[in-house]
Amino acid sequence: MKKLLLPIIFFVSIMSVNAQNISLKTIYPEPRVGQTIRITLDLNFIEEYVKETLPPKLEVTGYSPFSNYSRDILVNDTGYFQIGPYEFNFNNRKYKSDSLIIHVIEPLEKKEGVWIRLFQHDSIQFLIVEQYLSKPKNASNFIFTELIEQPIDGLEFNFKTSNTNFVSVDDNNPISALLGYSLQIYNVTNETGKEIKMTKKFFKDLPITAEIPRLIIRKTNKPKQKL
Repeated sequence: MKKLLLPIIFFVSIMSVNAQNISLKTIYPEPRVGQTIRITLDLNFIEEYVKETLPPKLEVTGYSPFSNYSRDILVNDTGYFQIGPYEFNFNNRKYKSDSLIIHVIEPLEKKEGVWIRLFQHDSIQFLIVEQYLSKPKNASNFIFTELIEQPIDGLEFNFKTSNTNFVSVDDNNPISALLGYSLQIYNVTNETGKEIKMTKKFFKDLPITAEIPRLIIRKTNKPKQKL
């Protein structure tokens, strides 16, 4: 298994015996070759330390991006890759992150179409909608397909992020025809109590010729309540 190296800030101090766990996350664990993913390392313990060490009558307000360390990583090959774990020391304590496994898949062929993927990562179901689209005549902009947020009771597609841009059909010809590209990432919550098959009814602005792959949305497992 290949390992990607992430530059990170190391704090020099005395190591303690008990390590404190921190999380390493991404909202796009299955990118395509040539795409980038953003990984985030939770550093909230620094903010907690500042709060604890402030003099009396002083308090922390507002938000600082320093509490989360984020980096964009470009993926250039297919396969499974491990990022982390990372270890460092701060204020006489040793901190260790978990590791993150990403699965890089083949790039899309540059032609009009809609591609839909559903997969599970860390108990979360992700639904990816990608589309290449030619600009319609007499239209001022591209209209990409989207998922309906709550198509039925108990089923929710929680929109996380999107990316749209223009690509040349022929990379070797800079004046070749352009296609609009859309990438949308959703978290899926299914609290209907049953498995659900993906259908065209869950989308808006879906091209008539688009085909929906056979995807089954699993029931969302609720965390057990502590007694």
